[in-house]
Order: sequence, then structure tokens, then C-alpha cells
Amino acid sequence: MNAKPVTKVVVRRSLSAEPAAVFECFSSAAMLAKWFYAGDATRCEAQSDFRVGGALLFRMFGPGDEVSEHRGRWVSIEPNERLRLLWIHDEQAASLVQFDFEPAGASTRVTVSHTDLPADMGPLFEQGWAQCLGHLARAVTENSKP
Repeated sequence: MNAKPVTKVVVRRSLSAEPAAVFECFSSAAMLAKWFYAGDATRCEAQSDFRVGGALLFRMFGPGDEVSEHRGRWVSIEPNERLRLLWIHDEQAASLVQFDFEPAGASTRVTVSHTDLPADMGPLFEQGWAQCLGHLARAVTENSKP
């Protein structure tokens, strides 16, 4: 049996908010829905049981309400520092996503590390995480407005 080559994707972005404000954007389905979409998707519906072992479900809606569904499970939650989730591609494939929150003055450097991806999917996920972090930056800003 031949193992498929795998790859790791790492995407970073500095956000104009402290780690607690960034972390909050992961803590509820309503917050996740504001930023967790990529590709041609223009919006997201999310369900999240935000606890270790809790399930995630994302429905990303693209042109003509085309739906792309993604599932996951929270593996570890370290408030304001790190989150890890098991990204479930299908019934037989999964990969690990880690979000690190590093304070940088009044900002936070967010690093997304996605490991165990099929090698041919690396560029797609790199682009997708960059888009998600762009949406996250907007959500953090909107969430911090009085």
C-alpha cells in the first residue's frame, strides 16, 4: 500500500487586536460564521460545540447558493494562546489545524498551521486560510466597535 504524499501549510497575519479579542472570534458559531469562509464562498453558516471533543460544522455558500460543507472536532483549547482542530475531509481523511495567537504589542500575530494535507491540496488550503484570516481581521475590527 502506497502512502499519499502529505504537506503542511502555514499562513500568518497580524491583527489589530489583543489575543483575547481574536480568540473570542473562535468561541461561538455566530462569530465563526462572520469570518470562516474562503474560495468563491460569500457567507458561512456554522455550528460549534466549543469544548475539547466538541464538533464543528461549516457550510460555505458560493455563487447560486452552492454549498461546500466542512466538519471538524476541537482537539485542544488554550484560551488566548492556541486552538487545535481535527479537520475532517471525508470519512477516511482528516488533518490537523492549529491556530496560534502571539501578542505583539496591541496586535496579535495569528499563525495557522495545517498539517497532513494531501500534497496536491496545499496551494488551495494556503489560499483559503489567507482569505479566512482576511475575513477574521474584519470580524475582529467589527466586534471591537462599541
